[in-house]
Amino acid sequence: MYINPLVTSGIVFNSPYLLGVVFPDASGLSLLPWIALFSLFYLVEVKFRAGHIAAIFFVVIFYNIGIVSSDLNQYSIYKTQMFIVKAIPMMLVPYILRGKLTKFLIGYSIPMAGLLIISAVGSLSMVSTVNVNDRLEIGVFNPIWISRSTIELFILAAIIFRLKIIYLIIISIVALPVIYTAGSKGPVVSAIVVFMLWYYSKYGENAIQRAGKLFVICFILSASVWALSFIDAESYLYQRFLLQIPDGSESLSESRGVVWPLAIDRILNQDFLNMLFGNGIGGYEKLLTGTSSGERIYPHNIILELLIENGLFATVGLLTMALYAYKKSASPLKYIFIFYLINAQFSGDILLNEYLFFYAAAMVSHYTSNRPKSIIQRQEGFTQKI
Repeated sequence: MYINPLVTSGIVFNSPYLLGVVFPDASGLSLLPWIALFSLFYLVEVKFRAGHIAAIFFVVIFYNIGIVSSDLNQYSIYKTQMFIVKAIPMMLVPYILRGKLTKFLIGYSIPMAGLLIISAVGSLSMVSTVNVNDRLEIGVFNPIWISRSTIELFILAAIIFRLKIIYLIIISIVALPVIYTAGSKGPVVSAIVVFMLWYYSKYGENAIQRAGKLFVICFILSASVWALSFIDAESYLYQRFLLQIPDGSESLSESRGVVWPLAIDRILNQDFLNMLFGNGIGGYEKLLTGTSSGERIYPHNIILELLIENGLFATVGLLTMALYAYKKSASPLKYIFIFYLINAQFSGDILLNEYLFFYAAAMVSHYTSNRPKSIIQRQEGFTQKI
């Protein structure tokens, strides 16, 4: 049976999703995307453009320059090293493939499908026993990762691969118990926003169609609010998906409702220069507690994390570039970028949201590869646009 080499590369790139289940104690899984990256040099004709490569290394250097102002401890050094290890292949692979990315994404999706099947089997055994502090975990993957991967797979199937409705229904049937037992709000909220954005942009933009789309969206939201009023406030569904902090949660001190206001207060009351230029990589602990032990703690919100570590200038600059690329790109992959960007406001640090770089690069590569090409030639007193 013939398998397209790009599909194979996609499988290798995302194979940590399966290997993390089979070998939960294995190290070096973050290097597998590098293997996929190097394989592409043999599979496709690579044409480097100085601007693209410069942009990728600018992002890496721009972020990691924060190590200069940070306290060198175990977390700051680890974070700097792992950012390089994770971010570079995430950004280079979409750039190298550009128009051939779809085949790669087919292979990329296969390990996630495998994790979904394994998670579905695990979820069936705990649907009736799941509670606020006992949720689905598989191998090295916590509930947030499992839910995020499951929903990303569905978005790929619906928006990128455009599978028939029957296949989407099958995926949904398998995915719903997984999402339920994982009990993570962030990926669900992110998916709702993404599908609303996708639906709103799917059709033409005349007044009647806009009004129709708004009506459908408002109806769905109203029906959802009405349906939620019938849910038992003591139930797992209500506690995990509708409350900011579930009753009886064991991690109250680390909950977003506690951490976020504290982080915002520290940001607003720090020195002005630190507000502008940050406290250095891994600087959240020092800003929060006044100590720098190297413990891996972060605010579970990527904007707060960037504001604390890299400062206001860097945060505004990166967000402006990202949103500009989103606006200009016609690639449907931009919706998965938004999915990851929104989800990154609820969980993990920048290392655990590395797929942001993959989809940002895919979005930018699509835009730069499809915009009208022009060459400005300056010759003796006049400018000609070709």
